[in-house]
Amino acid sequence: MPSAPRLRQLRRDKIVFGFVLNVVRLDLEEDERLALQPGLRAAPDEALQHLSRVRQYWQGVAAIYVMRKSNCSPEAAVRVAEELRDELGDELPEAEIRAVPLREVLDVPVERLPAFLRPPRRASRRP
Repeated sequence: MPSAPRLRQLRRDKIVFGFVLNVVRLDLEEDERLALQPGLRAAPDEALQHLSRVRQYWQGVAAIYVMRKSNCSPEAAVRVAEELRDELGDELPEAEIRAVPLREVLDVPVERLPAFLRPPRRASRRP
């Protein structure tokens, strides 16, 4: 099986760049919320849990894209997607990251989330 692509190759791929930029945007939002409300770290609210689920979704989409495009192992794809995430988070100006509309990044239909990322179903209340 071929090895994962180099970061240089991924930086030029607009599709994976977009997926990973979504992850970086969500990381920034999560960091901001935790800075404002440190208690959420121990007891995350529903909004923070949703951020985490959607971030995992975009991380997975990026890794799957890399794996399929490069025909590499899942482990290698995850590793290189995480490296790109770290690099973008360090190198891009915060203003550029915040230019990514949060609403659009979060607007992933629950049906598209893998079962393990879906929020638990609430018991319906019938009178």
